[in-house]
Amino acid sequence: MLNEFNLETPCFVVDTEDFKNNIRRFSSALSSFFPSNIISYSVKTNSLPFLINVANTVNCYSEVVSYDEYNLVKKLGVETNHIIYNGPLKDKATFVEAISNGAYVNIETKREINWLIENKDLINGHIGIRLNIDLGIISPEDSKIGEETSRFGFSYESGEFQDALNKLHDNNIKIDGLHVHRTSATRSLNVYSQICKYVSDIVNKLNLCISYLDIGGGYFGNYLGKPDYIDYVKEIYNSLNINDSIQLIVEPGNALVASSIKFYSKIIDKKLTNNTTLLTVDGSRIDIDPFFHKKNYSYNVFIKSHSSSKQIQKVVGCTCLENDVLMELTDEKKLEIGDVIEFTNVGAYTMTLTPNFIRLQPTVYAYSNCEYKVVRNKFSVDQWINNSVMHIENKPAILFSNAGRRGTLIKNFKKTLGNQVKLIATDNWCVAPALFMADEYYVTPKIKEKTYIQELLNICKKENVKAITTCIDPEIELLSKNRDLFIENGILPLCPDEKTAALCFDKYEMFKYLTKCNINTVLTYDTLDHFNEGYKNKEIDFPVFIKPRCGSGSVGIAKVNSYDELVERLGEGKFNYIIQEFMDCEDFDADVYIDTISNKAVSAFSKKKIETRIGGASKTISFKDEKLFTFIKEIVKHFNFNGPVDMDFFYKDGKYYLSEVNPRFGGAYLHAYGAGVDFPKLIFNNINGIENECEIGNYNSDVLMMMYDEVVITTKDKLKGDYND
Repeated sequence: MLNEFNLETPCFVVDTEDFKNNIRRFSSALSSFFPSNIISYSVKTNSLPFLINVANTVNCYSEVVSYDEYNLVKKLGVETNHIIYNGPLKDKATFVEAISNGAYVNIETKREINWLIENKDLINGHIGIRLNIDLGIISPEDSKIGEETSRFGFSYESGEFQDALNKLHDNNIKIDGLHVHRTSATRSLNVYSQICKYVSDIVNKLNLCISYLDIGGGYFGNYLGKPDYIDYVKEIYNSLNINDSIQLIVEPGNALVASSIKFYSKIIDKKLTNNTTLLTVDGSRIDIDPFFHKKNYSYNVFIKSHSSSKQIQKVVGCTCLENDVLMELTDEKKLEIGDVIEFTNVGAYTMTLTPNFIRLQPTVYAYSNCEYKVVRNKFSVDQWINNSVMHIENKPAILFSNAGRRGTLIKNFKKTLGNQVKLIATDNWCVAPALFMADEYYVTPKIKEKTYIQELLNICKKENVKAITTCIDPEIELLSKNRDLFIENGILPLCPDEKTAALCFDKYEMFKYLTKCNINTVLTYDTLDHFNEGYKNKEIDFPVFIKPRCGSGSVGIAKVNSYDELVERLGEGKFNYIIQEFMDCEDFDADVYIDTISNKAVSAFSKKKIETRIGGASKTISFKDEKLFTFIKEIVKHFNFNGPVDMDFFYKDGKYYLSEVNPRFGGAYLHAYGAGVDFPKLIFNNINGIENECEIGNYNSDVLMMMYDEVVITTKDKLKGDYND
């Protein structure tokens, strides 16, 4: 199975249908005795988001015991009125939200009573209170040694339960139900019988009028020879002496999920010591028994050999703990390196308690309809680092000047570089969205101000900036003119030299230079007289394309269909236009990285435009063509680029033609990054004096990008300036 479906060990596998069937069978058992009932999945047992989603699809509520679990299930789309909120780790915000929007909220602490009184006018849910259950008194044979008394709920024997009810009553708050969950050593039918009798006695003594009883969890699941769901429900029904219309709530965890999950681990080493064969697996006892308290495990083996082992075979985990021993096999076939062991019934209190100890948390797959799909990726080193806060003195920084709307670009840098660098953003407007994605931001003057470069340099010195890149075209020439100044201060400007920058922003000079270098480009004229000469010589015909000679962002571009229209448009005097051959063919983009040490193109990502909006492509699909990659390498030889470059091409009659070069991150570089072309990594290498190896074309074809809108929400007090400026 593992080889057939390319499953990587160690891994958990969720049997989706088994999980659903367990929920349905328990729900059916409840309905047989209690017309009004709720089954609620105990999220703490296994908080895998996939399981919460599956439970939600079959009308199973979510039982949560902390504000984190509450926020988790809400984020996953569970409606508030399908949440049972228990435990002492509620916070006031989620508590108030829950009582206001139909949740079942069972009071566990005295502070919750105070919150309830403070917000009694908001109550629009079901309010219960947890009753302390002392198994040492009511069912000692079912209690765990040392855990006869419970630390949860309000005690009837001490009088705190009655005090809590009286305080609520004095504030005109009615209790709708009781919560009486109690963990036992035996999971027996008897413990539920004794709890029900105890609760019934208290309800009747205090003359309580409750509409629901939440009896909690603690049941066996699919275990042969153990009570089934229907056995528990029947015992509860026969033992209760409360009103016949009571709504019964159950909170199973183990009973639903344990049988639905298996763990697979492969043998990676084999040794012999003291007549015992030691078999090291890539999993650990921690994965299937985090508390190290089980004495045996249910398992199956998938082996190559059919011969018996003469020695005891001890299966040991991959950690450095001497007691990381899963089992000793005395009557089993001989296991070899590469054989796989399947551990069953491991869905409860395993994944949620598995630490990133020595080996990070493994992949989780879900099995359904004869297919396996990943539902939790293996935890990665990058995730671990990125989720850490490392206070590194004088940490190097990268600065994005005039960041504008390029927030996702900054997010991508964070994803790659994590806490290795600090990301700084600047803009002349305090409400530029990208500012709020950076680790620190500054509001600067406009680039035309005389003080601009000095203020930028001051920020770089203050923040230990090691590289700077701009997000707008007009600033590229300014940075290029001051390139030596930044380098003198230990800052790498990700921009071309002054000559190259000037060529990139004068389209006619670029045309002349490319023609001189024998690089295919679009036929271009700088004046109407020059065009008339070419038109007379039949070098060019209509339609033609006009654009500002030094423009950017698609401003002022137009297709012109006739000579009269051309004369009219040029006569408007809005721009200093160039006139180009209209390229009636496919156009493409390429994101190129030029190594700042070797000055060679070391990475390139090409994409076909599917949809273009003002300023650039909004939908693209990747492709690879060695002819284009060779063309890009040849182009780069004739310029002095540094860092990211966005190139536009046409493809006509079997040849590529260079249209434009923008020596900065292109707006659609996000596509390249999403396909695995990682310029932030290359920049970080160059900052550290490392020359990048060539990895041009190192991505997959037919990867699509579709841009969509995102927003930044903040408050006025967070702004570092006046948004009216």
